[in-house]
Amino acid sequence: MPFVEDVPRLDTSNFYYTLEDVNLHTCKKKPSLTWSIPRPTVIFGFSLYSMMDMLDKMSVYASICNHKKVSLEFPSTKSA
Repeated sequence: MPFVEDVPRLDTSNFYYTLEDVNLHTCKKKPSLTWSIPRPTVIFGFSLYSMMDMLDKMSVYASICNHKKVSLEFPSTKSA
């Protein structure tokens, strides 16, 4: 069962709201399309200069690569 947001939107500018609205509108016009929004359950790290944490995104990417049986490409070295 998918989760549905039940908390009202904040009364502030937020680019995620626009992205969600565009996705919802597009999917309503073409029912064969689906979309999902990963909601963070925990925050893995914090940086004053980083707007988004990367570990959860890399985890999803790694899971998709594993499912598709393709190698995970990461633009860095193993020591990083």
